[in-house]
Amino acid sequence: QELQLSRSLPEFEGIPADRWWKEVFSLTVASGKPRFPCLEKVISTLLVLPYNQASVERMFSLVRKNSTEFRPNLTSHATAAILSCKVNCDEPSYKFIPPKSLIRAAKVATRKYNQEHTSV
Repeated sequence: QELQLSRSLPEFEGIPADRWWKEVFSLTVASGKPRFPCLEKVISTLLVLPYNQASVERMFSLVRKNSTEFRPNLTSHATAAILSCKVNCDEPSYKFIPPKSLIRAAKVATRKYNQEHTSV
C-alpha cells in the first residue's frame, strides 16, 4: 500500500521542523508522484504563523505606556514616531544625546507654540 505511515517517514528527533517537513514533502510513491500532494501547502502555511502573540502584546504594551492620561493630546503620528524609535533603536532613549541644533529648533517651536496659545 502507498500509505503505510509507520514506515519510511523520516525520524523527527534532533532535526528542525522545517527540515523534517522538507524531507516529508520529498517523499514519493512508486509512480514518482508526491506522497502527500496537499500537505505541503497546508504545512507551509502553518509554519509561517507565529506560535504566540508576544510581539503583538509587546506592541500594545508600548502603546499603553506612551498614550497615558498625562499625554491626552498625543496624535497618532506622534505615537507612531515614538514607537518607531523605541522599537528600532538599539540603545535606550536615556542615552540619546540630541544635537544642539535639534535642541535649538525644539526651543524655538516651543516658544512659538506658547506665544500662540497663551491667553492674554
